[in-house]
Amino acid sequence: MFRSDLTEQRSLLAFTVRDFVADDSDVWLYVDLFDHLDLEDFDADYVSQGKEGIEPKLILRSLFYGLTHGIASGRKLGDVCCNDARYLVLSGEQRPTARTFQRFLVRHAVRIDHLFVQIVKLAQGMGLVRLGRVAFDGSRFKANTSKHKAMSAGRMDQAMTQIREELAKLKADLEQSNAAEDGGRDATLPDEIKRREQRLVKIKAAKEALEKDYAGEAVPEKAQKSFADHDALPMAKQGDAFQYGYNCQAAVDGDNQIIVAAELHDAPNDYQALSGLLAQTEENCGTKADAVLADAGYRSGENLTAIEAHGSTPYVALAKGENPAAQDVRACINVQVANDGEVTVSCPAGQGMSIKNKHADGSIGVRLPKRACKNCPMREQCPLQRLTQKTIHLPKSEHFDAVMGNHARMQSEDGKAVYRRRKVIVEPVFGNIKNKGMKILVRGKSKVRTWWRMACTAHNLEKIVGAMQRTTHALAPA
Repeated sequence: MFRSDLTEQRSLLAFTVRDFVADDSDVWLYVDLFDHLDLEDFDADYVSQGKEGIEPKLILRSLFYGLTHGIASGRKLGDVCCNDARYLVLSGEQRPTARTFQRFLVRHAVRIDHLFVQIVKLAQGMGLVRLGRVAFDGSRFKANTSKHKAMSAGRMDQAMTQIREELAKLKADLEQSNAAEDGGRDATLPDEIKRREQRLVKIKAAKEALEKDYAGEAVPEKAQKSFADHDALPMAKQGDAFQYGYNCQAAVDGDNQIIVAAELHDAPNDYQALSGLLAQTEENCGTKADAVLADAGYRSGENLTAIEAHGSTPYVALAKGENPAAQDVRACINVQVANDGEVTVSCPAGQGMSIKNKHADGSIGVRLPKRACKNCPMREQCPLQRLTQKTIHLPKSEHFDAVMGNHARMQSEDGKAVYRRRKVIVEPVFGNIKNKGMKILVRGKSKVRTWWRMACTAHNLEKIVGAMQRTTHALAPA
């Protein structure tokens, strides 16, 4: 009536753990893929003396197979490498532990960065990356710390003064206790002193990190720093709350959602991260993107000019959200720059506009004179007639053409159709990484950067393996 339990029955013929993994499992694609990669740099770090180590290829394919299948914890990965036939095959039955994976990542942090680039080039060789349209975006990941383990600059000074006073009193009490008879000694005093000294060291280190961030300038009293991770950034959440995190940036190819550039940014906002992503995309792929798609967080005259100077066409949102803003009155303003750098501004009818404000970043504020539109023949159709004596902000003269060109492009039907692809290209990538349970479990910018590159490499491997399963993509030479 029932099938027998065969676990206690001895097999007539020898078998290996590979016999327990189905022939159509994606494990075999990962095995073939890592056999194809150039991992000599990993191997070169080992010597023949001492105890033999686990081959880096076995560690890497176990690690990335786990990341693409939702196992982001070293302890869980060590557990499945002992109990799951798929991971026993990938690890060569070496059964690496959580500590083995941890030491491996510390030892090979730089090489893992290079592995990310190698995987991008592999995808490009397979025809999965064409750089027709590349979408840029950033996402916030919670740091491995808490806002409750932080302190503002003003509070730090108060806390250090208070701790020093307590230490002086405790040390005086300890001296009195030591001078008294044995029965009068307070055994808790040394522990109380040690605890406060350790607290003082943490606060001093956090304050020094804050002062380093502001590079000699006065540190605002409300500026905060986490004790556990000095590199983590305070980032606003929904409502008035905030949390410490990292701004993880990615450039994603539009054809198959391959991440072609990945970086950490040192600020919660995105606009200063664009130039780095742009350069890294060209460096990793050896060519430039035809079109760059980005949301309003990247919108600035400098970024638009940089994209055009790079040889790409910018499609950057005009306002928050996916819908372009209404017509910009700046598009009908004429800006002329003389050889000596003198800027003259006029309305569509040729009426000169006065420059009211010149900002430190080179942008200017202009106004139409009073009654300038009274007898103008273009009054009815000109959008400026309702803005008489109101200041209109214009970008730097050297960025004006790029800003207005992007505006006209985003107002066109073709431009809107191109930009609509941004959300489809890049948003699912961050969703895929977060849904895999990828959380920041390390501290410090360098370690988090390695973690982010690993997460992006795992995503790209998943896309490559998926393409190999669906089609007959051949692996390009390494």
